[in-house]
Amino acid sequence: MAAPAHSRNSYAACLTSRDFVLFYIGQYVSFIGDRLAQLAFVAVLMGTIQAGQAVTGASSRVTLLMAVSLLPYLYMFPLSGWIIDRFRRRNVMIVCTVLQGVFAIAGAELIRAQGFHTVSPWVIYGTVLAIYTCSAVFNPAKYAFIPQIVEPEHLLAANALNTSTATISTLIGTFLGVMLIDALWRATGSETTGIVWSLWLDTVTFFVPGLLLALITGDLKRPPQPAPRAESPWRRAGEGVRHLLRHRVALRLLGLTGITWFIGGFFNAALNQVMIDFLGSSLRQYGMTFGTIGLGMFSGAILTGLICRRLSPRAVMGSGLLGTGVLLIATRLTLSVPGLRVASLFAIAATAGCAIVTMDTTFQRITPNRVRGRVFALNFLVATGALVTGMVAFLGAQRLGVSSWLLGAMPRLTTTSSVNFQLLGLVAMAGGLLAWQGETPMRRGWRQRRMI
Repeated sequence: MAAPAHSRNSYAACLTSRDFVLFYIGQYVSFIGDRLAQLAFVAVLMGTIQAGQAVTGASSRVTLLMAVSLLPYLYMFPLSGWIIDRFRRRNVMIVCTVLQGVFAIAGAELIRAQGFHTVSPWVIYGTVLAIYTCSAVFNPAKYAFIPQIVEPEHLLAANALNTSTATISTLIGTFLGVMLIDALWRATGSETTGIVWSLWLDTVTFFVPGLLLALITGDLKRPPQPAPRAESPWRRAGEGVRHLLRHRVALRLLGLTGITWFIGGFFNAALNQVMIDFLGSSLRQYGMTFGTIGLGMFSGAILTGLICRRLSPRAVMGSGLLGTGVLLIATRLTLSVPGLRVASLFAIAATAGCAIVTMDTTFQRITPNRVRGRVFALNFLVATGALVTGMVAFLGAQRLGVSSWLLGAMPRLTTTSSVNFQLLGLVAMAGGLLAWQGETPMRRGWRQRRMI
């Protein structure tokens, strides 16, 4: 079936907009750099582990690394929203990228000084904390910034492209990162030098998006309303919370965001455990599995922009979450069959991608520009908290043995590390029903310039 003309026109409008193309290319470079840094830091943590404790030591340190990367979204919430709405968002993002580059350089030089096998893990954790503190401001600013350079009727396509950027560049960045780090190790003959050069290259991927952002001028047409200097960040953050509490649609979207990211956290932790326990922990299997999820998210995002503009937001979100729930329940029948497993993971990621892109777009359409930064900072806070809660819920279920009976029909998946995909599927379906009950603004089409 051919894509609707207005969907094709929206993609064309985004990809022929000078400002959006500059932003889009910068995001590709930035996401690839994020994967380079992530792999470099994981490699260093692995290198500091002594023989004999590789499995448990590596697992605990990498888990802690992930926790450290999420922590800034929790403590930066009131300040990040105030900064985003107080200053020009483009300038905020430029400062964040420059600081991230500086912190990456500092981490690289500390690793060089202390050595690959002897560097303190806390150097890695501290560097990651500093870089992701900037990310905790940059990412909400990015979502608040897109409506300033894209017309309202093209926001769905713009967000679909933005989501596809994250998934595809993650795949490319992971592949390039592994190849690059290995090549640098071989070329320099030193693991330390290879990692340091990888982090220096990562620094470039921070500075390039900053340069491209500096060339954007379209945001001058719709600048944010400056916050009064006398008001504290906490007071301004409270205004964002009150805005959400006064608007049932925004509050419902925030709830759907929490449900979606809870599912993501639980599913990610569960899939990691299944990979380790039953499907083999080889890098190839791991890469194929999460590569499949990335391609599914990309496909779902692009599909949303192509065909979903004829549907209401509540129909897209509701169908996406209901479909995710059904597929999660069916996962118990597909995990042990390689072909079905790949198809199932792809489909789950695609339906979830449709729902996520639609949530982000609806949030942008219903939120006034003057509070958009604080609302998206709160949105990231809820998403991060839900993601962590999902991971903790899985670990709790494993410890209590709740999931030991859930996949009993499959002989290979009958231990306490089996996954409660059925319950998770019911949670997703409940979220889908919640979306279908959306108020009037969530039932309107995408062609309107304003939804409320």
